[in-house]
Amino acid sequence: MSLKDYLISLLGRKKSAELEKAVRSGKLIVVSGVNGSGKTTLVKVLKEKGYNAIEDFEVYNLNLDKKLDDVESNILTKIIRGEDK
Repeated sequence: MSLKDYLISLLGRKKSAELEKAVRSGKLIVVSGVNGSGKTTLVKVLKEKGYNAIEDFEVYNLNLDKKLDDVESNILTKIIRGEDK
């Protein structure tokens, strides 16, 4: 079975195509899912084929849940420019 066929059987055509597009653009692939869903196997196969893939437990995901206000935005801009000293 080819990698493409494996991905289609595991993910379906739409998700498989989205994955292929992400891989072509050089994105890091973070695989998540329930226990027994094939995460470790998929990551292993992708890595063997030279893709940059990891399981979700290997990263820390930080979600920002509010927009920056003007003061926070100005402070962040100063930090980026090195003007925070």
